[in-house]
Amino acid sequence: MEISKKETRHKERPSRRIIAGRHKRQALKKDETKIWSSGIIRYYFDTFIGGETKKGFERAAKAWQKDTCVKFEKIEKNAHIEEDVLIVTIDAEDKKACVSHVGKLGGIQPLYLGDGCESFAHAAHEIGHVLGLFHTQNRHDRNNHITVNHNNIKKEYKDQYVLKNEGENDNYGLPYDYGSIMHYGSPIVSPKMIPKKKNYEQTIGSPMISFIDLLMVNKLYDCDKNCKGEATKANCTNNGFSHPQNCSKCICPGGYDGDLCNERPPLVTGNFGECGGDLNATSSWEIKFLMFASTKNEGEYSTCAYWIRVAAVHGEPVQGCAKGGIEIKTNEDQRVTGHRFCSLDEEEIILESTRTLVPVILYSNVLFPVVTATIEYRYEVDEKLAEDEKS
Repeated sequence: MEISKKETRHKERPSRRIIAGRHKRQALKKDETKIWSSGIIRYYFDTFIGGETKKGFERAAKAWQKDTCVKFEKIEKNAHIEEDVLIVTIDAEDKKACVSHVGKLGGIQPLYLGDGCESFAHAAHEIGHVLGLFHTQNRHDRNNHITVNHNNIKKEYKDQYVLKNEGENDNYGLPYDYGSIMHYGSPIVSPKMIPKKKNYEQTIGSPMISFIDLLMVNKLYDCDKNCKGEATKANCTNNGFSHPQNCSKCICPGGYDGDLCNERPPLVTGNFGECGGDLNATSSWEIKFLMFASTKNEGEYSTCAYWIRVAAVHGEPVQGCAKGGIEIKTNEDQRVTGHRFCSLDEEEIILESTRTLVPVILYSNVLFPVVTATIEYRYEVDEKLAEDEKS
């Protein structure tokens, strides 16, 4: 199947999110001393933490908790503290720092969310570190997936791109995900990183927790133990996995829904009518104009999904977009984030897939500007393969 993304409009070009700390930081090699006991993270806010930062942190903590077995418990600052606890605070040496240690330190542990770190994306990224996730670009296998331009990286940030070794880093057999919230973005001019897979430049630097991020934390905290021996454990499809809080249901990759991940996400009704549905590909190009804006409060992400279907197909397999864009999942492994686009620079791109179903996801966290895109789609028969099948 071929999909041609004609254009994507998001009138204000989203800035790339680059978060950097001052010390070294996709998951830890499992070490019980660095894993939060029973998956419970007790936390409190320092006195001078503002309301927006609190809201961003609590939204992010809720998102991580929703699809894992970790829990966040808020305590009062003046509570008698005898166990490990996280304090959300501001670094006195750098009031703009968004910094966290990786995993549990023990005792009172700081999580720095300074000026400019109030958003869901910043908090979710740093909480990922708290839970035990390294930056994606630190993975021991990263050189197979990105090219790092060390000459474009400032000296004080070079340690954020240091390659981990296999003794430090366990990826639990999970694929490299350009759309991980733990992956830095990269500017268009003088890029620090270039994805080795084509058309993923705007996928890196994602502001959303990805399916692979959730799966990584579930593996790190052995959440599957909650469903072992359960007679009602879900038989998940499309690479979903059993929800540790309800074993009869699945956590699904983007573009899939339902208890067993075998359904299209429901239609979303917004200011521009219904978004989502099924699109049936034929051997001729079909054109579809897409329009979407957030249906939630400012700063919260809304998504809608289309499924492009084809009865049979023969063929060769073939940044960040923080405020909104379109994601096209032609990738063979549906667990990883697809190709994301959010500017006019990506007109006339053709993507190919050997799958008979391709999810197309629109997402936005603002009411304006509106995300619009025009796509063309069709299926193409591999003539040589078709002849081979006849013989």
